[in-house]
Amino acid sequence: MACAFCYAQTGDNTLDPKTRRKIIDKIADAGVPKLVLTGGEPLLVPNLIDTITHGFNRDLFLTLHTNGLLLTEEMIRAIKGKIKRVSLAIDGATPNINDAVRDKIGHFERTIETLECLRRHDIPISMKTIATTRNHTTIPDIATTLAEFNPDIWLITEFTPLNRGALHAQELALRDEDIAQLINELSKVTEVPYIFTRDPLRGGFKKPYFFISPKGEVYTNNYEDRSQPRIGSILTDTVSSLWKKILDITPIQNGQWERK
Repeated sequence: MACAFCYAQTGDNTLDPKTRRKIIDKIADAGVPKLVLTGGEPLLVPNLIDTITHGFNRDLFLTLHTNGLLLTEEMIRAIKGKIKRVSLAIDGATPNINDAVRDKIGHFERTIETLECLRRHDIPISMKTIATTRNHTTIPDIATTLAEFNPDIWLITEFTPLNRGALHAQELALRDEDIAQLINELSKVTEVPYIFTRDPLRGGFKKPYFFISPKGEVYTNNYEDRSQPRIGSILTDTVSSLWKKILDITPIQNGQWERK
């Protein structure tokens, strides 16, 4: 998939399983409690189950963030009890809206099938929606669709123009009045718990965190200039030194959000 709003840095490279295990050990030894396996699409990574198993054995709280297209029932059985939560994306209450936003025919139907399978296996679920000009007026309707699957949380995020998303900023970015309308309509949602977050440069959280590229390079978000600077390598730098660099760029602070 190549969603227009995507801010992830992706590539064709991937670390070998032995190196991935070493990275997990390094993270766990540093006291990091949670790790999100994301992408791009993490299910394209060979031997991912072995990596998940190792993270589980190191007592990490693992979340798998996936578009769900490759998440088969066989794989769900394999990760059950090891992954603490599976995070899926939904960007419309109907196939027409969702598939147009995602630019992938069949994504909505496949997401619903995956949700049904995850619920059969009692695996906790979280959902994510990106609010853009293509879907913001219909986002509250998604709550009805999600209600039967009882997600732990539904995260609705204002489109942030980073990386590929920056190429579509004028087309996808919401006006302040659009945001105000969305917040008002979301206040009526009672079916599922949700969090709505703003673009960090428009009053949202400037959350410090780092992500590891397929080559082991570590990046963070510089919200002030919308860049994602490289701050080091997980293969050669200590976790504490990387975290210090991140806090120099993005101190911990509050921002605008809505929760219900």
